[in-house]
Amino acid sequence: MKITKTQLIKMIREELTPGEQGIATAKQDAHRQQADYSSEAAAERIEKELNALWDDGVTNEELISILEKMIGHIKSGFIGEPT
Repeated sequence: MKITKTQLIKMIREELTPGEQGIATAKQDAHRQQADYSSEAAAERIEKELNALWDDGVTNEELISILEKMIGHIKSGFIGEPT
């Protein structure tokens, strides 16, 4: 059985005691501060990757489809913060 990273994190969180959860949350906050990406910088990285895909022959319609699927994955917790 394969599980996603998000599913694994959720399973671990369910098993943690309240004290352990606080430590885990503190570590996540520290990680976010280290990354500290602005929305503008993140958008630039995404645009760079999308342009590379276009250069590789992916059409704009296909790029839109990919992004729409990714938005769905974000909303369901498979990308980004688990829901």
